[in-house]
Amino acid sequence: ISLGDYDIAQPHHDLGVRRDVFTYLGVAARSNRPKVWASRFGSPSPYPNTVAVAQSTVFNTASWDLWTPDWKSKLVPVTDWEDWMLRMDEGAPDAADSGGLVEVEDVTEIHEYLSRFDPNMVDRMMNH
Repeated sequence: ISLGDYDIAQPHHDLGVRRDVFTYLGVAARSNRPKVWASRFGSPSPYPNTVAVAQSTVFNTASWDLWTPDWKSKLVPVTDWEDWMLRMDEGAPDAADSGGLVEVEDVTEIHEYLSRFDPNMVDRMMNH
């Protein structure tokens, strides 16, 4: 009987190979600037963008291979903020390989902003 990617020794989705290979942090940002009457409805925020983050895990309950079409993804609570900030910092140059979809400067700027948050406060600020 196949257990898919389930590891009895590490059953949690956020440990071991599941975190390293099958867990992702998504970041979306857009300008805070209002489309009309910007002088009246300007944002008091020191950062010019609204930013959202989400953690996702990819899993397969049938078999752990590319030939099984049962791969699924689900959102999970954001965990280990310091690890994500390290990964984002180390992976920023990889944005150059995205064919222009993501700019290195954008990843660097978002990383700089997000890394300012105290990791102890991140759990309290997230809406899980």
